[in-house]
Amino acid sequence: MVSILEGELAAIVTDALTDANIPRDVTVTRTMPGDPYDPDDMGETVDYAGRGWIELYSDADRDGQVVGVTDVKVMILVTTIAVIPSQQDTITVGGETYQVITAARDASGALFIVQARR
Repeated sequence: MVSILEGELAAIVTDALTDANIPRDVTVTRTMPGDPYDPDDMGETVDYAGRGWIELYSDADRDGQVVGVTDVKVMILVTTIAVIPSQQDTITVGGETYQVITAARDASGALFIVQARR
């Protein structure tokens, strides 16, 4: 454990948000590379299920370069997913699929904050 906030606090945050019926199904899809010596092996995709929700960036945060006009924040409860989202992944929430731009844990260690773009 890197932070004293990670374990117990992450579980408390997950439980509280779940009790409030806030999280929705989130799927992080990762394409695994195929055999580089086999032209027919295109790799495979692996889906990782989790729970989270979408938040919008404020107008002040949207600069059109780092945070695009179609970007959203996808908040994922760390305790509900078995992978750390990365740039090669896509993320699906509520039937909408986005490309992961950045992903980081919040200060409590309870959430992954994912910048995602359509």
